Amino acid sequence: MSLMIGVALAVGLLAGWARGGSLAAIGAARVRLLWLVPIPLGAQVALVRTLNLDVPWWVWPVHLMAYLLLAIVVLVNRHIPGMALVGVGLAMNASVILANGGLMPQGPETVHLNHGGEVIAFGQHIPHSKDVLLPRESTRLWWLSDYIVLHIKGWRPLVASPGDFVLTSGLAVIVSGLMRGSTGRDPALAAPVAPVATWRAGTKGV
Repeated sequence: MSLMIGVALAVGLLAGWARGGSLAAIGAARVRLLWLVPIPLGAQVALVRTLNLDVPWWVWPVHLMAYLLLAIVVLVNRHIPGMALVGVGLAMNASVILANGGLMPQGPETVHLNHGGEVIAFGQHIPHSKDVLLPRESTRLWWLSDYIVLHIKGWRPLVASPGDFVLTSGLAVIVSGLMRGSTGRDPALAAPVAPVATWRAGTKGV
């Protein structure tokens, strides 16, 4: 996922530059509650690095908290072009993760690509990942799980979910738009049109 995010950011930067944008515009952009983002991301990194094979009970509520915080950030910034795509991608990933005990399901058909020779039983955490090994027939919402394989020269095979592609596409759109100063219409900053119209109507005959 980190590789996909990096690629999405690079694509967004290139698209922004190609359309006359600048990094200075990103620095001037108003993205609300951005300080919340490192909290859920840090929680997910901690899960990847600290989990052993057995999946403890607290993984589910930790992942729930992480996705709720990200959902708040998406909601308050929904006016930014591309943020809706990020929200859809997060919802897709959150649905399958929370439906399967708190980790992203991955089947034996793909787990051998990066974990060949390791002994991992069904229902156990796949080391160095946010995934749990589950057979497709036992996976709820399996069509949202990690099953799409990308082969990139110089990298290990990347196994991703449909939600990952939607989410990273949204990130690319966001970066490209912010570089061009495109932040959409913020409902919190909308001008009060009705009072102005009333005043003009009242002064028309003066």
